[in-house]
Amino acid sequence: MQVSLHVVGLAGAPVLHGAVLAVSGAVLAASAIAVAGLPTMTTTPAAPEGPPWSGVLAWWLLGAAASAFALLLVLLLAGPQLEPARGDALRGGELPPLLIITVAAIIAVSGVVWRPRGARSGTAWLGCAPAVFMTFSLGLGVLTSSVMIALAAALLTGWRGPEALALGAVSQDGLQIPDVFLAGGGLTATALAMSLLALASFLLPRKLLADRAKQWQAEEVDELLLRRLDRRRRRAALIHLVEPASAMVAGLIALALGLALGWVWVGMGSPQPLTAVVGGSGSIAGIPIVDILTVTPWVVTVVGAVLTVVVALAVLRREPNLFAIVWDVTCFLPRTAQPFGPPCYAERAVPDIAARLDDWLSGRPERRAVLAAHSMGGMIAVAALGLLSATASDPTVLRRVSLLTFGVQLRTYFGRMMPELVGPAVLGTYPARSPRPWKPDPWSSDALDDDDRPWSPAPDGGTMARLRGALLPGDGVAWLNLWRLSDYLGFPAVAGRSSFRRGGISYQNGVDRYAQEIDRTIEPAIVVAHNDYIRVPAYQDALLDLLREPDVGQREQERRREPAPH
Repeated sequence: MQVSLHVVGLAGAPVLHGAVLAVSGAVLAASAIAVAGLPTMTTTPAAPEGPPWSGVLAWWLLGAAASAFALLLVLLLAGPQLEPARGDALRGGELPPLLIITVAAIIAVSGVVWRPRGARSGTAWLGCAPAVFMTFSLGLGVLTSSVMIALAAALLTGWRGPEALALGAVSQDGLQIPDVFLAGGGLTATALAMSLLALASFLLPRKLLADRAKQWQAEEVDELLLRRLDRRRRRAALIHLVEPASAMVAGLIALALGLALGWVWVGMGSPQPLTAVVGGSGSIAGIPIVDILTVTPWVVTVVGAVLTVVVALAVLRREPNLFAIVWDVTCFLPRTAQPFGPPCYAERAVPDIAARLDDWLSGRPERRAVLAAHSMGGMIAVAALGLLSATASDPTVLRRVSLLTFGVQLRTYFGRMMPELVGPAVLGTYPARSPRPWKPDPWSSDALDDDDRPWSPAPDGGTMARLRGALLPGDGVAWLNLWRLSDYLGFPAVAGRSSFRRGGISYQNGVDRYAQEIDRTIEPAIVVAHNDYIRVPAYQDALLDLLREPDVGQREQERRREPAPH
């Protein structure tokens, strides 16, 4: 469509070229309607992905688009020679990306209202998670495209090329930077730079986690190891601020893109370069706006180069990093709407684990299984147990399964981002509060002993010892979780305290256990963080406790005979 729009903009273009443009636009509109209306995800693997005619429609749309493009190529190669009316700039190169980015921005902003108002309490970003994720994707997409265009301009037109193109000059080859990439890329890069300054304010209060460590009865260590442990805990506490940090960055990116789109749309009605739209209207910190815009392509290029180096270094590191974490998250949910997305854990790993457990335990009452899951594996394990409860061939299978998790984010991250999947009502956990970036201990508000927020369902008998909730109603599955303050990705799984009072009832957190932060299996001993849980005594103790766990039915009968706490 963009190529045909360019051709139609030339002087003397035949009517047939306009017909190709009309057909291309119609195919694009029909494709958008089909994507919006047809189901792209199913609840069961065997269910059809849409009505029978959906596949036929897809092939017809693909064939029409390919035919229109082939006809356009034939007309360009064998048709009459077309001469431009004025200038050599590529027509149609400005409006399509501007429309695409504008529509994408509207969709991203609409994510603010997707969640009902009453369901926002206790959720991440006050229920605006879709808007945050889409804003990040759009901002990085615009910045990446701007970087590539600025680099191409530098290579094709010399080192003065980006500056000249930013001022609206057109090279002899008709090269011109679309205004939306100049404005969007420059302001997005500025927003990222401002984000670094804003996030630096999180460092102002010194992180002090000794009170929470004492509350969970963390092991005592000598002074040398304590200094190292303190540094590791403070670093983990800063990384735990990912929710407020991402909200701040997403807000600045949204503001930058909004200003950029407004600026470009205003400039669409002006024959002058984009810099002339505001060039004579003032200055920033005494610097004329036109001078700032002149160096914008170089700012975008530098930011892009820095991001490239950061990504390359992160990918080459052996330790887990932010990019690996993001990859894990995107790999969990189904991706049928995006066939080029990463493999899906929910459609591959989850049914495989459930099937293996069923095969191992069905018809063999003497067998037991402990499902051990680390980090993102906690999400996969919980989903597998939910699937097993619905599909097990032997009704006693679930009674002989126990769950051991360590270094997981079920309650604080995923439970707040996706409450419908792993929230408090689904897993039976206590609602988590968001971290406070300017407090010495970001999670101190989540560890309060006096907190009467709504909680449903509350555990029977005042003891939280099982994975239950709406996922596994009834007996549930015995569950132990290990975590430590030095873990930058590990949190308590059911509550922020080891014991607490709610509504006059005392509750014991029988799931979460504090794991040692010192690995003493090697010499000299070292401070451990997200990995190496299996090397500390807490892991062996938890594993043995779960292996000794009696049959769930027997345990429930014993619990019911105990007097209710007051």
